[in-house]
Amino acid sequence: MSYAGTPPRPTFNQSGYTAVSGSQRDNVSLQMKRRIILLMALLGFCGCSRFEGMFSFLRDPPKIDRLPGVYALDRDVYSYSSLKSEGYTELSGTITLRADGTFSIAQIPDCCVFGEYGFFGGYFDGAGKWSVEKSSSVYNVRLEFAQKHRTGPSSTKLPVEPSSFPITITKGESYGLAFPLFDGEFQFAYYRKGGNAG
Repeated sequence: MSYAGTPPRPTFNQSGYTAVSGSQRDNVSLQMKRRIILLMALLGFCGCSRFEGMFSFLRDPPKIDRLPGVYALDRDVYSYSSLKSEGYTELSGTITLRADGTFSIAQIPDCCVFGEYGFFGGYFDGAGKWSVEKSSSVYNVRLEFAQKHRTGPSSTKLPVEPSSFPITITKGESYGLAFPLFDGEFQFAYYRKGGNAG
């Protein structure tokens, strides 16, 4: 016998499990849904943090006058060792953005240009015009080539060379540039600003 306001006494079936009422089952279901949503949010947050690695993408409009300069591969970030392990031995290449809107690249690993298409062991030199664009919630520098040249192995079929491509701007004491790469999982080759260009 139960009185109003007191929970029903648990009952046991033949297997020894406690029977639960419908409202208790609904509460358990709601708690599980909340836990799943929280877990998904945490995984998403961790995934985004790992995705960006040791730098953060610029999500506010950049100060255009701070972008010109010479950018070189950051040896302290995981992308340096990743590129070495993929067979790139020359990692002193640079990207030069000039205040007049022109750029030049020298000895940039071809995977930075080909992006998700893979690692091919060559290097690009080139020149053209650069501009800033917004893509989703981040800002990019778009390189439009007037000329480019690739050196290196060509024994495998290479992807079509793009006439332009974006590089994600990163924030910090000075801006950086991050090329998306794909080696089974997404990562970035990170170029840090290290000087001024004319």
